[in-house]
Parts: sequence; C-alpha cells; structure tokens
Amino acid sequence: MESVRCIKDLKPEIEECALKCRVTRIWDAVNTKANNDFISLDLILIDEKGDQIHAVIKKVHATHFRPLIQEGKIYVISNFKVLLNRLSFRPVHNNYMISFYAITSIKEIKNDIIGIQRHQFEFLDFHDVPKRLNNDLHLTGELQLNTTSATKIYVDLDILEAERLRSKFENETIAVEKKNLRTVSTTDSNDQATKNRITISKLLGIRWNENKQENIYTCLASIEEVLSKFGWFYTSCYSCRKKLHNIGSKLWCNNCNMDIEFPVLRYKLHLLVKDESGSATFVVFDREAEKLTKDMVNSVIVSSSKESNDNSIPKAIKMVEGKSYVFQIRLSDFNLKDASQTFTVSKIFENDVNSLNLHPAKDKKLLTENEDKGKGL
Repeated sequence: MESVRCIKDLKPEIEECALKCRVTRIWDAVNTKANNDFISLDLILIDEKGDQIHAVIKKVHATHFRPLIQEGKIYVISNFKVLLNRLSFRPVHNNYMISFYAITSIKEIKNDIIGIQRHQFEFLDFHDVPKRLNNDLHLTGELQLNTTSATKIYVDLDILEAERLRSKFENETIAVEKKNLRTVSTTDSNDQATKNRITISKLLGIRWNENKQENIYTCLASIEEVLSKFGWFYTSCYSCRKKLHNIGSKLWCNNCNMDIEFPVLRYKLHLLVKDESGSATFVVFDREAEKLTKDMVNSVIVSSSKESNDNSIPKAIKMVEGKSYVFQIRLSDFNLKDASQTFTVSKIFENDVNSLNLHPAKDKKLLTENEDKGKGL
C-alpha cells in the first residue's frame, strides 16, 4: 500500500504515494475563447497541515470521476501523477500540481473528525493588487476583476479575516455617491465596414510612415481560393494562443516557456482574395474564421474525416470560395516595412453585403481621402 504523504512532500519523482485531503473546491475548467468548451474537472485539495494543491482530471476521465467526488468531503487519493505547475492560471500557491490517471483510486473517509480545515485562503492586500500586473508567479491577470468558471463567492464566512473586515467598518458610515452614467459613443457596423475603404491594389501600395498613427483599412473582396499549402488549423496554447511545437511526446509553448497539457485547436485560413484592382493573401484566425465556416474547428475535423476525397481543405471550408465579404485589415510593421503581400484580418463583417454601403468611394469626400492616402503613404 502506498505511503500517505503531506502535500508539501509531493514531488514529480515520487511515483507511488497516497494523499489524505479534503476537496475544498470543484469546478469545470472551460476555454472561454472557444465557446466555453470543457477542458477538465479541477479540484483544490487541502491536507492536515493546511497546505493546498491544484488537481486536474482530464476531460477523458471526468465522466468517471465526477460522481465519486464531492466538495467538502475527505478522501484518500492514490495512483496519481505529480507535475510541475503552470506559470499561469494557478488557483493556489504551489510549485506542483496533480493529474489523475484512469487508474487513480479515491476512497472516502466517512468520519470527518480529522483536523483538516474546510477553507484555506491566500488573501492579498488590496493595495498590492497592482504589483501582480504582468507577474505570472501567482497569476492575478489584468488590472481588473473578472469571473470565470472557477469563481466562487463566499458570504459571511466564520473566519478570522472576515471578522477583522467586519469590525473595521462597523463604526463607520459609508456614504453612497450617485453618479450619472457616462455616455459612450459607438460606431455601428455600417460605419466600421466602410471606414478607410480602399482597394487591394492600394492596400498593396501602402508603405511605412513613422508619423502615421492609424493603419486600419477595409476591403470588399471575394474569396477566390482557400489555400491548402499552409493547412487550415493549428495546435495552440490555451493561454497565449501561440502555435505549439512538438518536443518528443510533449507540446511546448515557446512564448509561455512551458509544456502545454491541454492544447486548443484554432483556425488559420489562408485566403486568396480578389477585387477589381488585384489580389492578395488574407490570413483569418479563430473567431473570425468561424464567421465564414459557421462551425468550430473540432466539428469540421470530425465531419471532414468522413469525406472520401483527398483534398486537404474540408468541404465545409471550401464552401466560402466565391463569396464576398468586407475584411478589416490592421497593417503591421511587417506589411509596411517589408512590403509583405500577406495581410492578417482583424475582423470580418457578417452583414448582408447588399445592405451595406459597400462602395463608399462613390462619395466624393471618401474618394478624395483614399486617393490622398495612396499618394501620401
């Protein structure tokens, strides 16, 4: 039988051990950038010493383990894998995390007299929050308050920290100040779809100008072909969305400098587009590509596996050929300085092309403006 260890003693090199702990949190980890696709069943475990560790049950095993675990109960868990923790998305402060195998054993301890506390929090002073910006050691993220599938709100917990906070304000009168809502002007879809409209030939002719601040343009063009040379999707990091690299049996993210256990498939379509003035290659990623295909990457992969032809581009994607769209292009230094003829699409307008003013160059003012841009850049 495996020896029962404390959380602080867990190391990746220790292969056979057991852990006696309370499951203090359970939640579904989802990918918010891919329609909340389920990634894993995640747990926070706490032992008698008050130490905590993040445990992950992969999607493939979640159905089996979900009915075996309840939040708040105590278990002896054995036959698991100890991993080096991620640099980001750490729910607790620990250099290691646990991953369940299919053969991981879970035995509930019915007698809850063991001295394992119900909750353990790592409180941060409010004034220290800005110090966490761009510091992934204990990820706080952007300087704002976000909720995720892991968020849980506790109300009036009977803990020392909550009592201190209550006593701090019990003799104070806090005035509520009423403020008028600030009016924010928005640009409707039609305005965005026609803003800085230029032809492909003029887009290709734009050159770098250090004094120019705005490099966002729109083009009305038809998709001549979905190019197969570069494929149509890639395996990405769930955090930074960058392409992963195969290193042995692992998937590695150079940007995050870590092994990625839960990669995400994303669209990357290379489109040969054309208008009356010329042609160019537009690259469309992820959400914008979904606007074209009307389906997610995983679904297209499943449906295309049943196709008999050898075409590397699935039929569901080839169907966009011959259709016209308004593409918003955000030029980069790569385009402007190196005169690259490949452009990344920042937005595709799904509106019915016939309902939009798709030819603003007919307006004299816009025509003059576009001609001036073509000459001045």
